[in-house]
Amino acid sequence: MAVGPRAGRGWRRRQELPSPTPINTPSLRPQPNHDATRAERAGFALLSAGLCAIGGLASAWGSGWLLPPAADVAQTPHRVTALYLGLALGLSGLAGLCFGRRWRTSAGAALERLTAGVDALTGRSRALELVAVSILGLFLEVLLIRWHASELRAAAYFKNVTLLACFLGLGLGFAAANRVRLSLPTVPLALAAQVIVLSLMGARNADEVLRLPVAREWLWGVPLAEWDWSAPDAPQFRYWLQTSVFYGFFAALFVSTILIFVPLGQLTGRLMRTFSPLKAYTLNILGSLAGVVLFGVVSYLWWPPAAWFAGAGVLLLFALRHEAKGAAIGGVCLVCLLAVVSSEDAGGPGHSIHSPYQRLQIEPDSVQDETGRHLDTGLLISANKAYHLRTVNLAREFVEANGDRFPRLRQMSAAYDLPYALLMRPGAASQPGSRDSQFPPESVLVVGAGGGNDVAAALRHGAARVDAVEIDPAILQLGRRHHAERPYSDPCVAVHVDDARAFMRHAAAESYDLIVFGLLDSHTLLSGMSAVRLDNFVYTVESLEQARRLLKADGLLVLSFATGPAGNLCTRLHNMLEAVFGQAPRCFDLGYDNGLAFAVGEAAAGPGSPAGLREVAVELKPDVVLATDDWPFLYLQGRQWRDLPPPYFVLVGMLGVISTIWILAGAGRKTGLSPHFFFLGGAFLLIEVKGITELALVFGTTWLVSSIVIAGILTLILLANLFVTLLPKPRLLVHYGLLAASILVGYFVPVSRLLEWGWWTAAVGATILLLMPLFFAGVIFATSLRQAISLPRVFASNLLGAILGGLCEYGSLALGFRNLYLLGLVLYAASFLTLPRYRSRPPAEPAATERLSTRASSTTSGGEAE
Repeated sequence: MAVGPRAGRGWRRRQELPSPTPINTPSLRPQPNHDATRAERAGFALLSAGLCAIGGLASAWGSGWLLPPAADVAQTPHRVTALYLGLALGLSGLAGLCFGRRWRTSAGAALERLTAGVDALTGRSRALELVAVSILGLFLEVLLIRWHASELRAAAYFKNVTLLACFLGLGLGFAAANRVRLSLPTVPLALAAQVIVLSLMGARNADEVLRLPVAREWLWGVPLAEWDWSAPDAPQFRYWLQTSVFYGFFAALFVSTILIFVPLGQLTGRLMRTFSPLKAYTLNILGSLAGVVLFGVVSYLWWPPAAWFAGAGVLLLFALRHEAKGAAIGGVCLVCLLAVVSSEDAGGPGHSIHSPYQRLQIEPDSVQDETGRHLDTGLLISANKAYHLRTVNLAREFVEANGDRFPRLRQMSAAYDLPYALLMRPGAASQPGSRDSQFPPESVLVVGAGGGNDVAAALRHGAARVDAVEIDPAILQLGRRHHAERPYSDPCVAVHVDDARAFMRHAAAESYDLIVFGLLDSHTLLSGMSAVRLDNFVYTVESLEQARRLLKADGLLVLSFATGPAGNLCTRLHNMLEAVFGQAPRCFDLGYDNGLAFAVGEAAAGPGSPAGLREVAVELKPDVVLATDDWPFLYLQGRQWRDLPPPYFVLVGMLGVISTIWILAGAGRKTGLSPHFFFLGGAFLLIEVKGITELALVFGTTWLVSSIVIAGILTLILLANLFVTLLPKPRLLVHYGLLAASILVGYFVPVSRLLEWGWWTAAVGATILLLMPLFFAGVIFATSLRQAISLPRVFASNLLGAILGGLCEYGSLALGFRNLYLLGLVLYAASFLTLPRYRSRPPAEPAATERLSTRASSTTSGGEAE
């Protein structure tokens, strides 16, 4: 997700600007404001007292002094979490009250020394510093978005909280670039505090505490707030407490992340001031692109978070080198941070692997008999701290030897044997499990191969060729190393590390006797650019149509999913298969992982019957809308406004209020807002989200594709700015017309139609459909910014537009992605109608002109990537 400032930055030509005024001249040095100093002291004291109060209440409740639990209730994990956090907050507030004045005096002097060191940089040293800080800004942004999602499950479903906080923090820092003190030394303090607190919360099972107030979407592993239905008219203290904790956590996460990024934006803006706009912009873009590449390398190497934070720490200490004390304190904070993060990924039972997508936790798995004895069967793999999949030894010899004592082993074997039991030869008097009695499929496609259980089942039943598709290479490696049957080592198996839709699009028609959709749910794994989960485009009507194209006329498709035989999700899957294949699927209760298998195709209607499984009748609900590529939200109850999850909109509104207060306080009460830039900010976000969704359909949703898309958008911003620089007087009316035309073309020519003409046509066409609106929007923004007089006014307006865009993006849950183009077009029309008319423009002061050109040339480090 991105906002208007990413659309481009305009600048004046170098010869049109007066010579830059030296930064340290008396005329530009800010004078001390005693009223502001007193306000800062009062604010610091109030903050410290608030921390003491909150910490005291949390500790009292966690220890049981306040609202003690019943005598027969054990100490719950969230009370222990509250005790630890309360002690930390209380001690921090107490230290602030006792030593705050002394610390402020010493810290102020240190900040001034750091500022003087940065201002003294010239030439190549200053350019290197700017590139390094630009790398740090983007790298830390992507790092925190991913780390928050892997540490707490609720944060994974609301990635926009971290994203908007990073953007707002960097933007506020740009606006504060001319202050007398750089606040960079606070970054390691704020970062270490946030990481340590979230790590403690994760270690003490805070996922159980962050309860979802309303259940309108299936969020894996996130519990619901408890409403006492036995006494609905009584005060629901527990429910409202849990709801307050949920929203309060995200408010705290939002504010704390802003505090991390404000100093980075401030330093970036200050380093840009003495460069020509084009050079400053080029250096910042190079740094941002390097940040994309750096995190791509980290993802490719599967490095753990300790390595991520270590890389960010090196760049941060490089920027702090101008002030020894600040660097020393920052180093201590970073060491504490790394110690806490490293302890989470220590080896042994339950150790973690960080794939390019998620955190995988590995534990031995076993089955248990009636006497409590255990039998090792393989590995249990959790994704982002919730059960995801397992590798199971279901070799015939192993099951026959242990199945009588461990019935669960036979049940799991029957679940994976289901497709081949349905393919049994008609009239064959057989014994269950006999290879001779079954029709051996010549070719099998396994979508979501995971640890290898479905692949091993295909090999056990004589498949001559198996194509195994899995998007996460780390899961494939675990299957290769630890699956007892070694399915991925068989020469009949071809492994494809790819997005399922991308693979099926390129595969030849009528290639497979059997297609198996494994338990492919992505849990908290969301696309980096929007609220779409990584598996949403696998479970759409268009995806199932692609699968049917690959299936032979007498073939069979079996789709398994962790859902019961009732409810919206079950009905949606059933109806999509029926709509695509023209026949109602047969449904079987797998008795394993709450799985329900849907079997459809000519072979499903045959006499084959699986042993050990129960066929069930699905309780179909009326008026359940099907999931499509335009509306791929499989887990929602429906696409009516009343069906949408209220927490999305409550959070966006809450973040909007916080952002509005912060922006107006930072930009000044008399700054006002510009409707033109407000609507530009919201519109650009919608157009980008729509375009990114289209590219995901064509190229896949792998992490590599996402990285390339981010780099492409950064490059496009540069091209739009260069265009405005080379064109003396761009005509906004012409570019608005071209923008509207490109948006309408994208609306009336969806990617699904392009895919009918071949992949290359769709790839080129979808890329053009994405780039053209973004390019024209960049030209409009850059041209408008070049004519603007008040930079704080532009900045505040555009950030508020970002909040509007975030709210409108969630509108896709009801409207679909295609209609985002129309919403974006309406917002661009509003920006055109509110376009300022500059009759006469007074000459700007040198310092103001320099600040404007610097801001105009800067990239949106807070919004350039997700």
